[in-house]
Amino acid sequence: MSEDQIYRRQSWRLVLVGLIFAIGCAGGALLALRADAQAPASPPPVKASPPMSPSDANALIKDDPTIAPDSQESADNNVTFPVDI
Repeated sequence: MSEDQIYRRQSWRLVLVGLIFAIGCAGGALLALRADAQAPASPPPVKASPPMSPSDANALIKDDPTIAPDSQESADNNVTFPVDI
């Protein structure tokens, strides 16, 4: 066989491998789309939680935007930066 025929055979092998890969990717995409179409349309209904008692309602933290946060408890106090920059 001549060198030209060897290169042609190798290029056809490459085309064939690429075609098989493309068909495999398209098949995988179709399988994923079909699986998504078969999924339930809406999630199951959520059970309602029982009503809170007055003692539970008082235990909740009340947020007051007019009070400034304590500077010692601020998350910005604990920020550190590397010294070697």
